[in-house]
Amino acid sequence: MTKKQKKVVINIDSETRKGRYADGFAIKIKRDLAVIDFGFDSPENQVTIVSRVIISRGLLSALQKNLTILLGNNRKNGKKKTGSEK
Repeated sequence: MTKKQKKVVINIDSETRKGRYADGFAIKIKRDLAVIDFGFDSPENQVTIVSRVIISRGLLSALQKNLTILLGNNRKNGKKKTGSEK
């Protein structure tokens, strides 16, 4: 580890560890935070929110940067697109 890195212990409860399936999301951006709702679209044309994450604008920017890098690397390495990628 470099001087700037520090060891972080991550705790996750058993319910969160299971995860929740989502096939859609919505993002609402406010002045200093963002709300990301992940949802599941049912056959009855209803969406059930399965998870809501509230994060700072700074963390949203870091997430955007990392996803751009990761998705760009997948495409460069010839990996197939998933169903959610356009």
